[in-house]
Amino acid sequence: MTRTTPSAATRFRCNAAGLLLALALLLPGAGWARDHFVAPPGAVPAEAGDGSRARPWATIEDGFRIAEPGDRLILLPGEYGPIDLARRTFQGRPLTIVPETPGTVHATRLSLDKVSNVVIRGLQLWRLERGDHVRLVDTYPGSASVRFERLDLRGGPDAHDYMNWTRADWADGGWRASGITLRGDDNALIASELTGVAFGVTTWGARAEIRGNVIRGFSADAMRGLGEDNVFIGNRAIDAVRIDGNHDDGFQSWATAPGPDGRPWQNGLRVEDNVIVEWTGRPDHPLRGKLQGIGLFDGMYRDLVIRNNLVIVSQYHGIAVYGAQNAVVANNTVLGPGGGPADRPWITVRAHKDGTDPGGNNVANNVATTYKGVPDAQRRNVVAQYPARLFRDILAGDFRPKPGSGLIDTADPDFAPSHDITGIARGSTPDFGAFEAP
Repeated sequence: MTRTTPSAATRFRCNAAGLLLALALLLPGAGWARDHFVAPPGAVPAEAGDGSRARPWATIEDGFRIAEPGDRLILLPGEYGPIDLARRTFQGRPLTIVPETPGTVHATRLSLDKVSNVVIRGLQLWRLERGDHVRLVDTYPGSASVRFERLDLRGGPDAHDYMNWTRADWADGGWRASGITLRGDDNALIASELTGVAFGVTTWGARAEIRGNVIRGFSADAMRGLGEDNVFIGNRAIDAVRIDGNHDDGFQSWATAPGPDGRPWQNGLRVEDNVIVEWTGRPDHPLRGKLQGIGLFDGMYRDLVIRNNLVIVSQYHGIAVYGAQNAVVANNTVLGPGGGPADRPWITVRAHKDGTDPGGNNVANNVATTYKGVPDAQRRNVVAQYPARLFRDILAGDFRPKPGSGLIDTADPDFAPSHDITGIARGSTPDFGAFEAP
């Protein structure tokens, strides 16, 4: 048998391919991502770690300094105390920080300063001792593209029992803690739970995304969106607790960016598919709050969208917008607790507090107890004088239109979103309010 010897050109091509593969594996961010294991502080000697499962890094800060784009920091079960991460930008692919086992990693605080392109998922955060007001999670200016997913944020270890907390438990010196503040651009909070907090979510940066979160038990504002082009979609805020004179809101905003006329403006805010319910506990609870729904009192607002929200509150302001241009307020259901006849809450879209009315706003397809400052409101919306006659079962929380209510297939398709608050397609003959009839 004759043996065939590879030509020099063939050998060169093979060697070049092997060299390129080796370089790809060595270059940061170009090869396979690496898993770095991290132990809780004090669990292993600082000098022993190499990031393997058998020899994890001694602190999360150690792993954070070593990790490359696309890597994961996998946190072993335990107590991590305060976590402070700073001055890393992960180009291309994000760094991901996750617990090895869900529900086993607890920290007392998390802050990020000048950190970019990081995903943090599945952490539990609450402090272990009482004290004055703190923020559980904070991204400082200069931190961008940080995505928090499935966090469990609590005012205190027993926050799920917040209905039995006293005023002292909620106040400074007790478990007073706010959930998360996002400063910097393109940050997100997704599918997380915030329980027994003061302020829930506050955004200051541009293009913040707040989606699919539950804020349960809050003693200040549940959500505040203060940046340009922020979106708040599919969140639930329930149980407002009153401990002081603050006028609590389910959602609040005010304009912060310099506008063309020298006054503050805010552009592109979207508030859609959210549920805001003032109270679900016993009616005679001593700390039962009186909540405003969606309050935007200090415009100007340009290209504002408020659609598909269910707002159940006892204060006058169900949805209140002061100073807007080209706003759409459509297909919201805004009622008082209990579903009986009432003169509140209302939907209002008014001029700025200084009297300026830029106009171009559309208020349509809503169902609300009453309307203020909305021209010809009853032609394009429905006044819910007797709400129980309009919806399936208000006391059971079923706000789908009732047959014969006049709400079904009669709304204006030009202003209706493509789906209702639950994701059901509206089609060419949409219903009034946040819910489509089945």
